Amino acid sequence: MVIARGGKIMKVTVSSSSGDLVSLAARGLSGVEDIYFRSSQAELAETADAGLTAALTLAMSRGEPLEIMQPISRVLSARADDYQALISRWYPRLKPVQVLAATRQPARAEGSETFCFFSGGVDSFYTLLRNIDRVDAAVYVHGFDVSVDDTALRSLVAGSLRRTMNGLGKELIELETDLRRMSDPHVTWPAYVSSGLATVAHVLSRRFNRALIAGTLAYHELQPLASHPLTDPLLSGDQVAIEHHGCDATRHDKVAFIARHPMVQQNLRVCWENPDGDYNCGRCEKCLRTMLGLEALGVLDEFTCFPSGLDIDVVRQIDLAGRGPRHWAVVNLRELRRANRDPKLVRALAEAIARSDVRRVGRLARRQARRNSAVST
Repeated sequence: MVIARGGKIMKVTVSSSSGDLVSLAARGLSGVEDIYFRSSQAELAETADAGLTAALTLAMSRGEPLEIMQPISRVLSARADDYQALISRWYPRLKPVQVLAATRQPARAEGSETFCFFSGGVDSFYTLLRNIDRVDAAVYVHGFDVSVDDTALRSLVAGSLRRTMNGLGKELIELETDLRRMSDPHVTWPAYVSSGLATVAHVLSRRFNRALIAGTLAYHELQPLASHPLTDPLLSGDQVAIEHHGCDATRHDKVAFIARHPMVQQNLRVCWENPDGDYNCGRCEKCLRTMLGLEALGVLDEFTCFPSGLDIDVVRQIDLAGRGPRHWAVVNLRELRRANRDPKLVRALAEAIARSDVRRVGRLARRQARRNSAVST
């Protein structure tokens, strides 16, 4: 992807030199060159729909019109304004922009199969296992949650995913992209993730006409997130429909659903920090969140994918910054008490929650003090 500086309109072209490589060329966005999608396991589609989904949120971050140089799906064109209206309310820094693009005549979808995005975490395992008879393949994107430059961790993760799919009798398709090199300087990944996943779905539309994205929150927990049951389908086109799946269950429900499966016990991957290239470090908030849920269910000892059991002192020091981590900690505390687990562990988690509440009150007080000071001056 070639990106030139100084343009007032962001112009995007999609091209392909072979069936396993698709490139996107954009002019008017600064900072990155040579954006690509590559897979040796699937024929990739040279579709302008991928150009729109890849670039739209970035154009919104700059407040500049977006021109797609090839015709796009009428379905996607009709939904782009709705997507912008919604995402701009949730992320006020993103401003609706004009999209300049010709539309093509509706066409029968080339693909006929269904895939789900799969990273090996709780949400994606739940979506895969709930749709095991419906899903033809799982897709892992190198470059989304693990950098394309981190070859050691990529190899570790890919090996685990392959073992999982072999055990489940499903095909694993690995696709590599440096899309985040383009998006990260302009938009945070939480605000862009739906765009990134949708772009991959369009690139894979020669074979697949349906893509499942695993959701994070249950319906009653929903809050503004880029990947959401309202936003994901709006990035569908005439060649591929995108579904957001998993809002029927809370995280605890999902953990309970997948916990007895041997492939999950051996290969579940939840760590975000991956210190020293660890598959699961067993000490970060995300690892501890999952391990505490498994302990409440009485199955943590069966999970060989974690390096060790729960350390009570580490649990006591969990950083629960943000509503999500605190919410899941409260749920785990409730379930641990309900299951009559180790009182020392229960007490340690309760102390971590109490400490996070004190810090939160302090942050709110300081924020209010700054506001009062600004008003008085």
